[in-house]
Amino acid sequence: MQKQPITFGLLLFFLSMFSYFFFTSSIHFYTVLAAQQPITINVDNNLNHHFPSDFLNSNNNNNQNDTSNHPIISLTSSQQQILLNKLLENKDLKIEKVENNLNTLAFVTPWNNLGYDIAKQKKFNIISPVWLNIIPNKGNIFEISGIHDIDLNWMKEVRKVNSKILPRLRFEYSKWTQQDLQLFFGQPTLQKDIHLNLIDKIDRIIKAYQLDGIVLEYGFLKLENIHHILTLFINQLKKKLNNKLLYLVVPNVFGNEINYLKKIQNEIDQFLIMTYDFNMHQNKIHFNCPIFRYFDETLNNYKDLSNKIMFGINFYGYAFKVDKSINLQKLVNNQFNESSYQFFTKLNLKEQPKVILGKDLNKNNIKQIIWDKIAGEHVMETNDNYFIFYPTREYIEERINAIKYFKYSGLFIWEIGQGLNSFYDLI
Repeated sequence: MQKQPITFGLLLFFLSMFSYFFFTSSIHFYTVLAAQQPITINVDNNLNHHFPSDFLNSNNNNNQNDTSNHPIISLTSSQQQILLNKLLENKDLKIEKVENNLNTLAFVTPWNNLGYDIAKQKKFNIISPVWLNIIPNKGNIFEISGIHDIDLNWMKEVRKVNSKILPRLRFEYSKWTQQDLQLFFGQPTLQKDIHLNLIDKIDRIIKAYQLDGIVLEYGFLKLENIHHILTLFINQLKKKLNNKLLYLVVPNVFGNEINYLKKIQNEIDQFLIMTYDFNMHQNKIHFNCPIFRYFDETLNNYKDLSNKIMFGINFYGYAFKVDKSINLQKLVNNQFNESSYQFFTKLNLKEQPKVILGKDLNKNNIKQIIWDKIAGEHVMETNDNYFIFYPTREYIEERINAIKYFKYSGLFIWEIGQGLNSFYDLI
């Protein structure tokens, strides 16, 4: 059968760059951000972007020394201790669900057993274990790997707190060749041996393990290259699943790409929008997810699908090694001449950033903390010359308030085993 022409130059580039970005695989969907176009964001000190004034006035205080128009607040020593003590407080998890009228989904991973324990204690609407992958096999067919990770006893425990279970099913491109990409996405229509056979396998797994549905992740391939087959595949998959839930993980899309998602909005129960790892693909010091001119523009992109949108919140962060001559006080002193975005991105990295989990934070090693009102994030400076960008309670509150204000469906967490106990009473 003649195949429909399709541009796969970007897909090949995606594969070639995989090894460079592999160090993030254990915490972030094996994302390969090089496949996206770089995001150019001109950040100034004006907070009046997409957010209305009533939201800004109520949401940019965070009980800190906000006594002026300064976009960057330097916490006093006592404020730092209060923040860190509350953040790192080793308290028990609150099992009950917070009444915030938001849908919540939490990812758990086989390499982080703490997440499995939290899922049995804390009520989330959806638990999504990272078990399943789509990989090529001989004879031009595609298989589902990871079935051996399915834990029936754990699933029984999770269901005791009334959470639904939707395993994540990801296209595992690290095991695909360019020929595999062409075979799957380059067809003019769905093929029995390629696509329909795979859909049957997904359906059999869901029925065999009595799952509530599936979370499908197509990765960081540009929708303009794959939307034809992806749309047909999702349409047929939803028909096969009948009343089971189908969620779709989506990297940030810009411009006309949102139209591709609108074509499948009737088949997708929820879109999971990845709003973190801002500008990581530019290999610069960066915020996790600056709320103005990034999170807010992401919110704005999806406003037509608001009742089906869940926004991602990261429970991990990054530590960037800087030269000993660089410190946060220089940024505080010069904040009206230079935004924090400009300050950070011009710095040279001394080494590759380190992934930071909650257990890695040491309050005795933190020298200074600032709160950036434009980013809606804290930045920590350590005694050994690292800038740490890790979520705080205020970081999470900012994003929850924005989601509620704009009446989006809810949020998802990557991933619960990486966070701190003090996070969970907010969600």
